[in-house]
Amino acid sequence: MIYFVRSATIRQGQSRAARQWALKVAHWVNGNYPDLDVQVLDNVSGHLFRVHWMASCESMALFGEIWDKMRVDPGYQEVISGAEELIVQESLIDSFYRKVE
Repeated sequence: MIYFVRSATIRQGQSRAARQWALKVAHWVNGNYPDLDVQVLDNVSGHLFRVHWMASCESMALFGEIWDKMRVDPGYQEVISGAEELIVQESLIDSFYRKVE
């Protein structure tokens, strides 16, 4: 199992709208790409104005296939539009993890 986490800083004054938008993106991805399980996470300590999307996927190869399709999908492009008003684009951090067994 592979876990992907994308983290972003929320623009000042956009906390509620950014979190609602983050959930909208997650619901859209889950509805259109069922091999990904996307959840939205919020910090409970540390930097409180960050939002995280966590996706789990069976393998890195499958994640790559899905990502290649998703990033050129007009529906995905539409659902992520307006992001620059809600999050600081330069703050995006993408990380991959795997479960230690």
